[in-house]
Amino acid sequence: MALLKKVNQILLLLLVLTVCAILYSKVHQVPLALRNETVDLENPEEMEEEIPVVICAAAGRMGAAVAAISSIYSNTEANVLFYIIGLKTTIPHIRKWIENSKLKEIKFKVVEFNPMVLKGKIRQDASRPELLQPLNFVRFYLPSLIQKHEKVIYLDDDVIVQVRSRVRCQALQCFPPPRRSWVGREASRDGQVTGTSQSAIAGNPGDIQELYDTKLAPGHAAAFSDDCDLPSTHEMVRSVGMQNTYMGFLDFRKQAIRDLGISPSTCSFNPGVIVGNMTEWKHQRITQQLEKWMQRNVEENLYSSTLGGGVVTSPMLIVFHGKYSSINPMWHIRHLGWSPDARYSEQFLQEAKLLHWNGRYKPWDYPSVHTDLWENWFIPDPSGKFKLTHPDS
Repeated sequence: MALLKKVNQILLLLLVLTVCAILYSKVHQVPLALRNETVDLENPEEMEEEIPVVICAAAGRMGAAVAAISSIYSNTEANVLFYIIGLKTTIPHIRKWIENSKLKEIKFKVVEFNPMVLKGKIRQDASRPELLQPLNFVRFYLPSLIQKHEKVIYLDDDVIVQVRSRVRCQALQCFPPPRRSWVGREASRDGQVTGTSQSAIAGNPGDIQELYDTKLAPGHAAAFSDDCDLPSTHEMVRSVGMQNTYMGFLDFRKQAIRDLGISPSTCSFNPGVIVGNMTEWKHQRITQQLEKWMQRNVEENLYSSTLGGGVVTSPMLIVFHGKYSSINPMWHIRHLGWSPDARYSEQFLQEAKLLHWNGRYKPWDYPSVHTDLWENWFIPDPSGKFKLTHPDS
């Protein structure tokens, strides 16, 4: 009996201790948010949408791609993934340039473009052979190269994104203070701001996120900037004799062109900046349509680079006629490379978000205009192969 009584006392004591432990945990429960433990919740940064930006890195002008990437990266807080497209022979150079420079922090993929897909589709023209380079046609094949994204930005390499305040700073040294570390890295980009307050730059309009947010109408596979959309550029167009209608790109003497039923005076667009919907692109078989018109041009000479825009713009004007959305004009201020003398006003350029040196006169070469705006973002080639051309060089 004495043993049984002792066992009961021990059991009663354990029961009391158990009840006390439960009551204590209820009263002193630690809030979930303050516990030092792993919680199965998605990190908001991991949920952030990735912005794919496609830029080509061509031999002889690789510094252009570097400056474009530098300007985009320096002026955004978005989660940008750069797709750098190159040929097999150029890929090692651009990879080393990035990995051995300030651009080593960017998030990027290098993709090889196979020029054999163009076999039999390009009519040779000696007037501007640079327009026939394989990477010039990368924009036709976006869904094949960039497969996991619904929406994609394509940019020609001779562009830069700039802040409105136009601070005179060097590449990757002038950007807003980040709200987070760059694409999940431990170190944040604590850049120094020169000549203005950080708050003045933090709200800059030259963030690639704004271009990415361009709305595409239902059924539209792409958005472009119309060549007639900005009155401020019309004087530049007239002064250097550029074309901004279909007549400047297509030969309306040919029956195949007349059969399209397009007015020669229809305003053209520039495909140097594209916001594309890859689902619509594939659904409408845009690539196949472009290839069809490339082949027809080989056979019938429907357009040529001796006209307004060469062999890339012309088939896109046909395929996308009446079926594209519009980009904010300030996100594609172009024609900076059409003349070594004609210049935009400083006031106008201060409002521009993206500048495009389309034409013969490139900012890394001489002569050219507004080169200081481009050189702000250029990062020297660690290998020394690519060099800027200056008047005194």
